[in-house]
Amino acid sequence: MQIERNVSVPMRDGVKLAADIYRPAADGAYTVLLLRTPYNKEDAQTMNYAHPAWYARHGYVVVVQDVRGRWASEGDFHPYAFEAEDGYDTIEWAASLPGVVPKVGMYGFSYAAAVQWLAAMTRPPHLSAIAPAMIGSDSYQGKTYRNGTFSLALLQSWVLFVAQDTALRQKRPDWASELTDLYAGIHAYYKRLPLNDPPAAVKSLAPYYLEWLAHPTRDDYWKATSLRDHYGSIDVPALHIGGWYDIFIDGTIENFTGIRRSGTAAARDAQYLHIEPWFHMPWSRYVGELDFGPEAANRIDELQFRWFNR
Repeated sequence: MQIERNVSVPMRDGVKLAADIYRPAADGAYTVLLLRTPYNKEDAQTMNYAHPAWYARHGYVVVVQDVRGRWASEGDFHPYAFEAEDGYDTIEWAASLPGVVPKVGMYGFSYAAAVQWLAAMTRPPHLSAIAPAMIGSDSYQGKTYRNGTFSLALLQSWVLFVAQDTALRQKRPDWASELTDLYAGIHAYYKRLPLNDPPAAVKSLAPYYLEWLAHPTRDDYWKATSLRDHYGSIDVPALHIGGWYDIFIDGTIENFTGIRRSGTAAARDAQYLHIEPWFHMPWSRYVGELDFGPEAANRIDELQFRWFNR
């Protein structure tokens, strides 16, 4: 296997994103699998998936990229704001790499699933299939708010987690340490009021958190990045992967049924739904005290291998 680290990927506005590329050892032309993540490309969501090297050994060129403003990539991080354009540019860049068949598939769960849908909405010519897992249908309902109520535990814990990398990028280890302490005592942090007056570190490192609070209704701010408003733009085959105990299961099912109903003619019959008795992470046969047996063991890589081969 051949590995290229921190390859620079230029975006349309000049920002350069960093990617690691894993290639099969044998010469030849191979199709591409792309994982775009805000959680460190070196980790590559291996708490649920096999390492990218596994997919490379099975005949794919695998590209794992840090999204804009995260880890080794340039730019400023604003959740979802640049993922449609950056996804399009990265897909077309990957399709032009030497030694590849110009067909790109995408995989990943949670945020790394949302970026697949946002890219698919722009219809990159060389995007051939996706496998989004554990993601909802709407940036407002079910993610940031649920029936008008702010998703406090989900979002406050997420912001404290992701903002730590931003603090280190800004050379503020004091803020990173403060965020780590807040995260460790998260249950006390949940009780902090008012919501729109978080610690200075959060205000400075995650201004999008205050934006979310400033938009308590489903207005145009949310519709811009909402998949449910763009089902008609989807023209790519998709393997929707969900968990019965996942926070986004209702949205995952809605995506499947919505695109089968409203996607392009080519996409409607190319949507597949696979649900396991899993929660958000890690994926296994165990949920709390329940054991769903060996049939519920995590075989996601086998499933995705069959999907992308098809």
